[in-house]
Amino acid sequence: MNNIELPEFPLPKIIEIEPIQGCNFKCTMCHVSVMKPDNVYLDKRFLDNIGHFPKGTHVALGTSFEPTMHPDFAEIVQKLSDKGLQISMTTNGSKFSNKLINDIKDVNFYRVTFSFDSANKTSFEKIRINANFDKVTERFLKFKNSVTKDDVYFTINSTIINENAPDILETVKFAEREKFNAIGLIAAVYRVNDTVLNESDFVYSNIDYYKNQVISTIDYAIKHEFNVIISSALVVSENLKEIYPDKVKNNLIIKDATVREHLSINELQLGKMKGMPVDCLSPFVHVRIKNDGKVMLCNRHAIGDIYTETLESIWYGDKANYVRKKLMAEPSICYSCSYFKFCLNQKNLKYEQDTQSNRTLNTIIDTSNIIDISNIT
Repeated sequence: MNNIELPEFPLPKIIEIEPIQGCNFKCTMCHVSVMKPDNVYLDKRFLDNIGHFPKGTHVALGTSFEPTMHPDFAEIVQKLSDKGLQISMTTNGSKFSNKLINDIKDVNFYRVTFSFDSANKTSFEKIRINANFDKVTERFLKFKNSVTKDDVYFTINSTIINENAPDILETVKFAEREKFNAIGLIAAVYRVNDTVLNESDFVYSNIDYYKNQVISTIDYAIKHEFNVIISSALVVSENLKEIYPDKVKNNLIIKDATVREHLSINELQLGKMKGMPVDCLSPFVHVRIKNDGKVMLCNRHAIGDIYTETLESIWYGDKANYVRKKLMAEPSICYSCSYFKFCLNQKNLKYEQDTQSNRTLNTIIDTSNIIDISNIT
């Protein structure tokens, strides 16, 4: 791989941090429901090795687990904010006590996403095992209304299975009523060998009904001039721009063309890079710090330890560059990447084609013996 030249690239634009690997809920469609418990917390001393990044660098907390369960969450998020980093957070909303709200209300939040699958209490509590609908919504909305920064982008992620598909319209109405900026309607992906749900529980098994629910909700929102932006892969796959040419922007349904498009950290990882087999910038813009201190590229390839090295030295280190060259040399790794397919590029999914039979395994690049990439062929 020595003949592969890496392009010049800056420090990461996105630092994803998972303070814990767990959640207080066991949502039926979520990976946490089938995982073994992991009681390892990211030690706050990792902050000493974060270093200084350009103002506006994104930090994303809780993209896979519930970050507010970390005992030092308030201190961690405040110190990251003090470094000039802009914070995105995904949360189930259940841990927002008065004290936590007071401790973090002044944080430099960029985007806050509320994981909220249904405005129907029965469906919500059936999907979100251990959750109390009334307490969760009350706590999150109190936090939302306490944040002092006036341009925070508040969104809802609503993950849809057949259980809550009938509630889509009411959930969008909730988002509009509570003045959220956007709501994402995300069809849950069936996990191979799932032990909680069957494949028949997912929208693939009743795709026409799911499409009708989403499109009728979009019709209603447009007719009633909703301010909330609705995002769904169906906006693209069903060619809704032909029906609503003035209301569609990429995979979004918007009130009018003046609506500000607010990119997520996933979208910031998309784009062309010379030598990359797919339109993905992730190895050159995004890094992930796990709850055990391990640092990853592309969400899965280990490149260092935040407790023993600075983030900058890991980012430009031999292990990271080996992974980048490996990805450029072996396109099959990117073509089989579920992180790209289901997370970064999800707006282009065609759900009815995404069955268990056409899944491919993710490749994990072994960097354990990498010392000097100049000696690797």
